[in-house]
Amino acid sequence: MASVKRTNLIIIVTLLLFNTVGSSQTMDEIAKMKAQCQSCLDSGVDMQGCARKYCIEMYEIVDTAFNNLSEKLSQQERALLKTEQVKWLKKRKQFEKEEEKEFQKKYKTGEWGTDMFMIVYENDAEYTRKRIVELIKRRNKLINSNQAATTLH
Repeated sequence: MASVKRTNLIIIVTLLLFNTVGSSQTMDEIAKMKAQCQSCLDSGVDMQGCARKYCIEMYEIVDTAFNNLSEKLSQQERALLKTEQVKWLKKRKQFEKEEEKEFQKKYKTGEWGTDMFMIVYENDAEYTRKRIVELIKRRNKLINSNQAATTLH
């Protein structure tokens, strides 16, 4: 009996370690993209293009992160997540409008130049990156709890 419990514990720990490595690759990829953007910005060449590329990448990945979490949920949970995502998208749209309004105000007063679009892109990307991280963490937590529950049965 003790050896069965020990075997189950070893399996659980192995699954959790394996899943952590697998999930960290996704988180690592997000961190790598951010580091690549920063490196590009640090080069001083086409800084607006660097920030724009990173922003577009984050916009694309948020959909993938949403879908990856959604596929692990029940139909009811999926509907709740969809409602939550729609609310978040509306908040992001409002955030972008406020960013644009601030940019236009500072641009008209001469406080900012056209290169300052990169700050707007970076802010939008960071706003989206935070949502991506939240979705990935929720998916990983769900996977870990499902694996642990499956292993115990």
